[in-house]
Amino acid sequence: MGVFLIAPMMSALVGWGLPDAGEHGAAWIYERFNLKLKAWHSDEREPGAEEMWDTRISTFLKPTDMRPVRKTIARSLFMLVAIFSFVQNANADVIRSVIDYIDRSQIASIKSHNYDSQNAALVTAGIQAAFDDGVGYMPAGTYRTNGTLIAQNVNVKGDGMFQTYVIGDIVSATVPVLAACRSTQVRDLNIQFATTRITGTETEGQRVGIVTGAEGYYMLQRGGGIYNVRIEHVGTAISDLAENDYGPFSVTFDTIEIENPSFRGIDFRSYQRTGNCYRNIYIHGGDGFGTENSPYMNNQDCGFYLSGQESESSIDQINVEWGHWRRAFVFDGLSAASIGTLHIEEVTLRDHNSALIDWNHSTGRIQSLSVIYCPIITSGWSAINVMDATYVHHGNGSYTNSLLSIGTFNTAGLNDGKKVSSGHGISSLADFYFVIRNSRALGNFSMRVDNKNWNTFQRDTAVYSAWPKDPHSRIRWR
Repeated sequence: MGVFLIAPMMSALVGWGLPDAGEHGAAWIYERFNLKLKAWHSDEREPGAEEMWDTRISTFLKPTDMRPVRKTIARSLFMLVAIFSFVQNANADVIRSVIDYIDRSQIASIKSHNYDSQNAALVTAGIQAAFDDGVGYMPAGTYRTNGTLIAQNVNVKGDGMFQTYVIGDIVSATVPVLAACRSTQVRDLNIQFATTRITGTETEGQRVGIVTGAEGYYMLQRGGGIYNVRIEHVGTAISDLAENDYGPFSVTFDTIEIENPSFRGIDFRSYQRTGNCYRNIYIHGGDGFGTENSPYMNNQDCGFYLSGQESESSIDQINVEWGHWRRAFVFDGLSAASIGTLHIEEVTLRDHNSALIDWNHSTGRIQSLSVIYCPIITSGWSAINVMDATYVHHGNGSYTNSLLSIGTFNTAGLNDGKKVSSGHGISSLADFYFVIRNSRALGNFSMRVDNKNWNTFQRDTAVYSAWPKDPHSRIRWR
């Protein structure tokens, strides 16, 4: 602002001739001052007045004396411009944050990560006011909330997944911590519920960390995304809640760590999702040491769950590790899926006749699939369960010739590793198959595996070499 006030003054003075290097500018001012003073005093018509003023003006404003005055004025004005410019730039560098909107009584507790001393209602109201005003920066600290924070047309950014914590102390199990809606990016945060709010009996739509939309708002889409976020102490980390036909599309989910969800890691069940990118997502279900009977371990359903309808998705480097799950991955309703790397490690299936991956109503390619050191405590264990080969839209199905192509299928140390005390491997397991398809599955299905790679520390090489699969002969192998 100051620059705009000073600049006209400088221009006027330049026009008066002050910046001239010679004496012309000073002479011009001398002449103007002399004439003005003469005119002002000539009204009095006193004898000798003109001569007196000529003498005074000549003494104080003669051209040879104006040069240092001129330089002093110019330097002062340029200094003022510099000062105003500095202040303006300093103000421009000040980043507004949600702290500016939160009641001052809560700031010290937030910055010192003092969760217990915070008033969750005041903190929630302040953050929401900031989001509504387009301010989404959340400096390092712990923010205790008591309701869903809704972000639309604002980028929500913290100082890192181990620096900025948003902890939902929310009574209702169906109220998520954060709703990321249209034109929103969420970055560098830690999202979780208060540990006292997790019972270990959560089901679909309960204790969701981040939901991709909210009632009355557009769903997350077109350039939106979730990046470098850690989500823990939740029922489900990220979900669309399947509340309408339209789910997130053209959204990036990148570099996400999900720790100990009691039900699901990723859970998308809506229709008409397309063009989403899922990259570098790590889902950890718990260490499993001595906690097999804990609520978390006995209720876990799936690490990465995609159903409904999704097309042209890019999926790469998804890790599901540890925990007791019903299945590690569900791909249900995917068309033309492009999947890079899936990694399954130390995952225990808790149901008989189940598989690590359920592949249903889907077609696509997995470039690299690794299944390593998984304990096997159930009968009828499979790595992949191929289900129906149909195309389903809004409950209406049509038959189609589906294909699952796998570049490299890598297995190592099955029924071995840290969670298996006996270390017998797979030599004595009943109904063990790398790929299975139920005899009642609908439609024709084809499958191709380009490379089978395995290694073992037990005397079960014969089973790996035989690579048991498809006992009902329901798959066309290419």
